[in-house]
Amino acid sequence: MNKDVIKRKDISSIITGQMVEIPEGSIELRNDRTKQKWVVEIKSFLLAKFPVTQIKKNKLIAVVYPFLSIRV
Repeated sequence: MNKDVIKRKDISSIITGQMVEIPEGSIELRNDRTKQKWVVEIKSFLLAKFPVTQIKKNKLIAVVYPFLSIRV
């Protein structure tokens, strides 16, 4: 097997390691201008641990994109 080939699961583990899971739950939102408040339910989601600039995003896409169609 060629060591230079990146598998989808490898990419996934790299990306997932840089993310934090935000749990599902309720959150109160408000509009400071109108003074309205409301509650919404959110599903859990992943959020990057660190800010991602457009430059970083584009570099990641350039590396990952060719491998997205690889079957593991």
